[in-house]
Amino acid sequence: MLVKAFFKHNWIGIFGLVVGALGVLLSIFFYVSSRVAPRPTLLFDPVRALIFDTNHCSEGALKVLDLYVVNKNETNLPLN
Repeated sequence: MLVKAFFKHNWIGIFGLVVGALGVLLSIFFYVSSRVAPRPTLLFDPVRALIFDTNHCSEGALKVLDLYVVNKNETNLPLN
């Protein structure tokens, strides 16, 4: 009798609890079923961009004019 009276007075709360639990279970189910494992892909570009061509350079070599060290705590200091 006590259980019947409890359900009679609190049926909306119990219904909301059941619907909420069902929603959580369905969201977990749909999340797990929709996960996709990443597929690694390697692409080769047949047309490569030419960055430097020694045939168009008069001296034929590259020269480093200045070399700087970048440090977060210091200013840019030349290496000499």
